Amino acid sequence: MTEQFTILPESEKRLITASVGFISPFRKPDLFVVIRNNRGWDIPGGHTEKEENPLQTFEREFREETGCQLLPGSELVAILESPTAQNSGIAVYRGFCTIGKFYPSDEILERKILKEKHLLDKYFGHKEILQQLLEICRQKSY
Repeated sequence: MTEQFTILPESEKRLITASVGFISPFRKPDLFVVIRNNRGWDIPGGHTEKEENPLQTFEREFREETGCQLLPGSELVAILESPTAQNSGIAVYRGFCTIGKFYPSDEILERKILKEKHLLDKYFGHKEILQQLLEICRQKSY
């Protein structure tokens, strides 16, 4: 079983080691771009590379994993902290994108655009945390 994350407010200061996000096609806030990797269905994101800030990490990972282009204005909505890596965290973003051509790879097998309910049904990880993060996203003005 995977570890349980704690959701912190976006204002919490942590060393950010990865970034993920809830991204919707432009003007469709009730849909989300999701990916399927070897673990299952997930939201896009990945680990920070040297000289990147968390948003740059997310923009790069999102483009690489989905073939989509993140639009300006993505907002940090939360930080995830692992009990095994306290004082570091994963940045969680909310934003919009344009849809581009998807090319499967060894790492990312498939991309879909799903409604929230279908994302929750397919998600491989802790559905409770995913639901909490989606609620935080809903509270933001989009």
